[in-house]
Amino acid sequence: MSTFYLGIVPAKNEFLWVLLDGSNNEHLRIHDSKKAVIPDFGSRDRELDWVHTNVTESFIDLDLEGASVVQGALARTNTDAVLFRAQVEGVVLAALGARKVSVTSIKKASMPTEFGLKRGASVADIPGLPALRTSRNLPKYFDEAISAALVARRQVQLAQAA
Repeated sequence: MSTFYLGIVPAKNEFLWVLLDGSNNEHLRIHDSKKAVIPDFGSRDRELDWVHTNVTESFIDLDLEGASVVQGALARTNTDAVLFRAQVEGVVLAALGARKVSVTSIKKASMPTEFGLKRGASVADIPGLPALRTSRNLPKYFDEAISAALVARRQVQLAQAA
């Protein structure tokens, strides 16, 4: 039986996701990935409904063991871009919560420390990430989503070990 871990990076008008497949006894691999661009419906409500439906339907038949959503960076001013990203992030969290998926919310800067890397390390330093990305020929901008999926997997493993 396959076990899936999801990493999602919300943005103002899009979100990236990576779905990892594997468990302790299996080789970890990228099962699927996507850059989902939110269509312009002329109404933010309709756009956010689309996000909810897309997240819900994309993973409906999969046994998601855990998910991790990358938090947006705090801004000094509340611009439309910051607000819109926060809206997408909230809808993604709500959609996953409705499916009863164990979800972790994490800042990009905190991801390397989840793997015992020292302060100042970057997402690119996370062990196994470059090999996962290149195994599917994904561009580097998927690194955060891959890292988030790895964090989700790690969080589930830690919870199971406790």
